Amino acid sequence: MKRALAALLCVYLLAGAIPPAAAAIISRLDAAVPEIGGLVMTLTDVLPYYSRGAFPLEPAQTVCTLYFGPEGTVRFSRSVEMTVFDAKTLAQSVVRIEADAAVPVSAISGGRLSFDDPAAGFVCFVSMGDPLRAAGAAAADLDVTGLDAHSAPPPDAERVTAVPSPQKVFVDGGEIAISAYNIGGYNYFKLRDVAFALRETDKTFEVLWNEKTRAIEILRGRPYTPDGSEMRPSGGAAETAVTSPAAVSIDGVRVSLKAYNIRGNTYFRLRDLGAAIGFNVDYGEAENAVFIDTGAAG
Repeated sequence: MKRALAALLCVYLLAGAIPPAAAAIISRLDAAVPEIGGLVMTLTDVLPYYSRGAFPLEPAQTVCTLYFGPEGTVRFSRSVEMTVFDAKTLAQSVVRIEADAAVPVSAISGGRLSFDDPAAGFVCFVSMGDPLRAAGAAAADLDVTGLDAHSAPPPDAERVTAVPSPQKVFVDGGEIAISAYNIGGYNYFKLRDVAFALRETDKTFEVLWNEKTRAIEILRGRPYTPDGSEMRPSGGAAETAVTSPAAVSIDGVRVSLKAYNIRGNTYFRLRDLGAAIGFNVDYGEAENAVFIDTGAAG
């Protein structure tokens, strides 16, 4: 029974479209899926169409299927975990793909990468050299270049190593559990973590995403609205950080703040945030700690 269900799953993963065999192959394309924030996919030997629609086994989920030639590869801007299926046994397993590793699509054909909200759907990768998963699909009608690539870094984007910071953090004298990364000798914090940590102080601020302008909006003095992603441990491993292309405004005024995307989240240098929002940041060498004082201007 499990084998039969797995076989059905492999067929239904293709629900939607398959491009005509004669379609021209795109040698290289940077693309992103809006439901996976901050992730950029570098695709090679990719067919110019993709399918998108309800997943038949779970109609509430959306499946976005990308199609590749036999030599197709995919590279992710950050480490991801994918569910892949063994072509012989049809058993499924979860594999971790490291950032910037070029993976042959033939090795993960039929594999799926969940959206930020796994219940909402996933992206499926299919190699046209995979007869099990490529057979029997309908015709495609979506242009792959239409995938939202707003988060794709510019050609000169900086890619650096971000190392988890061991330093303690205090807000107005009280220690808090918050993760940070050291990049180039400076501490970078996730914006929503800082907003959450200051939500009960005079320096509270709201964080919004403006879809129309593709910008992060910071509104000082407004109560912060948590989204459930705050204050999660970093995991202790170094990560690849990519310069963020997102614009930033504070109280409606555009500002220039250097930021990095790490695993889909935006990180800012803490001292820059303090200066822009209005709180002070100090470092105590003896304590190996960072001190945030909301009673003093940054």
